[in-house]
Amino acid sequence: MTIGERIKELRNQKGYTQKGIAQKLSVAQSTVAMWETGKREPDLDTVQKIADVFGVTVDRLLRDYGRQAPPNAETVSAALRMVPVFESVSAGFGAEAENRIIAMLPLYIESDAEAAETICVRVRGDSMHPKIEDGDLVQVHKQETAETGDIVVILDGSEAYVKRFLRTPHGVVLESINPDYAPMRYSREESNALRIVGVVRRIIRDM
Repeated sequence: MTIGERIKELRNQKGYTQKGIAQKLSVAQSTVAMWETGKREPDLDTVQKIADVFGVTVDRLLRDYGRQAPPNAETVSAALRMVPVFESVSAGFGAEAENRIIAMLPLYIESDAEAAETICVRVRGDSMHPKIEDGDLVQVHKQETAETGDIVVILDGSEAYVKRFLRTPHGVVLESINPDYAPMRYSREESNALRIVGVVRRIIRDM
């Protein structure tokens, strides 16, 4: 069971509507709908607020969420790790990448090793709409390679992008989800200048 399915289950048990839960959490009804359909996941701070609204522990809310839930709240807290947030990477025409850490975000990550390879980046632009919106944070696993179809943070010189990565017989294509943006095509030789920063693992939307 996903966390969205758990939210829906608890909401129905309590007799709440999506609109009612949204009002209690001060979020849009569409945000609750996206949680329940798996299109978005709440961050850990919001998970705590959701648990409070339902009158349950974080443990119960996270039960069956991709793994056996932690046995108690102390274990959940122990798994919180501080991840650096960078501002910003363009998801549109491109902007100079900034390497300044602007914040540290607590995230539920199982191991120190995984946390060491994790960063968050603020996305600017609408080329990845509707999957990633302007202002969203993306949780990124740092790695220098990617599979075709992965959404990546990638550098082309001083320009940084969040795009879907496609490898072709002729080189590399960086593809937007928003059809208003044309694919960015690189020959095999040109693609040698590209540097993958990491692969997007999660989208975190500000409430």
